[in-house]
Amino acid sequence: MGVTLTKIVEKMELRNLTPDVDMTQREVKIPDINRPALQLAGFFDHFDCERIQLIGYVEYTYLQTLEYEHKMKIYDTLLEYGIPCFIFCRNLQPDPEFLEKAVKNNIPVFITDKQTSSFSAELIRWMKEEKGVLCVFHYIPLHTAPAGLKFGRFSGEDVYTTKESERLMRLPMYYSLSMEDVKYITDCLLEYQDY
Repeated sequence: MGVTLTKIVEKMELRNLTPDVDMTQREVKIPDINRPALQLAGFFDHFDCERIQLIGYVEYTYLQTLEYEHKMKIYDTLLEYGIPCFIFCRNLQPDPEFLEKAVKNNIPVFITDKQTSSFSAELIRWMKEEKGVLCVFHYIPLHTAPAGLKFGRFSGEDVYTTKESERLMRLPMYYSLSMEDVKYITDCLLEYQDY
C-alpha cells in the first residue's frame, strides 16, 4: 500500500513543472527519498529508483559543473528508470532538457521553495510532539566529534559531510525495542504522510 502522488503534492504544496505527465493513478510505495548524487556522477549500482528523487543545492550545483553532452547522457540514463517523481528544492529550476526528457519518460517533476533540512526538522518535530517518538539527527560527523578532533584528521575539504549530516534522522533503535514499538514508530511515520 502506498500514498498517491497527488496527495503528496497537495500536502507538501509542490508546484508541477510537468503538467503533461498524468500523475492521477500514481502511487509512491516506498515512503522515503533519495538524493541521487551518486547517480548524477554516473554510478547506478544499487540505485533505489522506487523512491522519490530529491534534488537539493548540492546536486543542482554539481549538475551545473557538467559539460552539456555528459549531462544529457546522465539525464538519459537517470530518467530511464521508473522513478515516481523528482522534486527540486529551494526553487532551483531544472534545465529545460531535463524537463523535456522527464515528460518523454512519463516522470513528473515538481518544485518547492522548502529546504531539505527544514523538511527534516518538521518531520522530527511532528514525530516528537504529535506522536511521542523521539527521533534525532542521524549522526555527528566523526571529524567534529570529540574523539575525531582528538585522534583523527579530516582529509581534504569538507564539502558534503557536515552539510549532509544535518539532513539525516535517526529513529529509535535499541536492544529492548519490542516489535510493538517498531510497529508504532513505523505507523507514526506512515501517518506523517497523511498529516
